[in-house]
Amino acid sequence: MHIEGVDEQDNTVIEAALGRLVYRAAMLEATIEVTGYGLAGEESEAVALKGLTVGRLADKCRIYARDAPYLNAPMRKALTAILDDVKAAMDLRNSYVHAAWSAQQDGSLVALNSKPAGYRMSALTVSSLNEVIVQLDSIADRMHLWTLRAMELKQPGVISRLPGMEDTAPPYPE
Repeated sequence: MHIEGVDEQDNTVIEAALGRLVYRAAMLEATIEVTGYGLAGEESEAVALKGLTVGRLADKCRIYARDAPYLNAPMRKALTAILDDVKAAMDLRNSYVHAAWSAQQDGSLVALNSKPAGYRMSALTVSSLNEVIVQLDSIADRMHLWTLRAMELKQPGVISRLPGMEDTAPPYPE
């Protein structure tokens, strides 16, 4: 894509960073879907996850977790915190992915999103995109750890017997 006033090479670097952001968001979405499959009490609940957006997947995970008798209060609280962070990070991801790009007079790029109260403008740089990527990766790591812990609670020994799958992270606070 060519934007008047911006060097084509600069666009390529930003487009590559945007591609990494989209890929990492997709990996987080897949992790949440897998978590939902683990939480589903019945096959019909698991099937209901197919094709859902990340927000709806998160909602289903919250519902399924309420009905999971093996989950304790710290696990439910941790899941809520992770899913809240997912929403915030995906909103930030969307502010870049679904934005119109515009060049400022100084040549810098911004992402423009139409909002009821006007426009939201976000700096569009490799650094700003990388910050979102780091957030998405961190949340995916937390979701993965949570899912492994939930699987271990659901079926004791299933994870701890696997080589290299030891849970060395601190426990969730009460």
